[in-house]
Amino acid sequence: NGWATWSPDGTRLAFDSARLAPEANGDLKEIFTMAPDGSDVQQVTDLGFYAGQPTWSPDGRWIAFTTDGGNYPTSQGIYVVHPDGTGLRQVIALPAGPRSVWLDAPRFSPDGSQLAYTFFEGGKQTPAPWSWKGETSSLWTVGLDGRNARRVVAPGQKVGDADWSPDG
Repeated sequence: NGWATWSPDGTRLAFDSARLAPEANGDLKEIFTMAPDGSDVQQVTDLGFYAGQPTWSPDGRWIAFTTDGGNYPTSQGIYVVHPDGTGLRQVIALPAGPRSVWLDAPRFSPDGSQLAYTFFEGGKQTPAPWSWKGETSSLWTVGLDGRNARRVVAPGQKVGDADWSPDG
């Protein structure tokens, strides 16, 4: 279990978990929500592959997350879903190309109209413990409708896990 984030009203936590397939060593994760005391655990996604790093929209209507889409790299990207599991859709896909690795760590803007995310590129996978050598990352924003993707920080700065200032 990991990446727990509070709902805007403080009544739920969203988190990713490998609880359905612990033998998959984290390669199969789903998104869940629960009450602050750990009760009332509800499964949000039922994708059957990796879904992680959830974040709530400011109005609590959406949870954004990263997933491999079950068909990496073709379906990898940032997705949103309602907390009850309905309305699943991809916001932005991993750009095609030999250096494209992963879109990661989405975060909603304060007005809920955009997402910030990290784009990992290049590198070479190394043996366990799993890592990438020579990988770079850049910081991007995109509209919740998937339009107007814009690079904010160029590759080479080792950026990741961004967040927004309270005024956006």
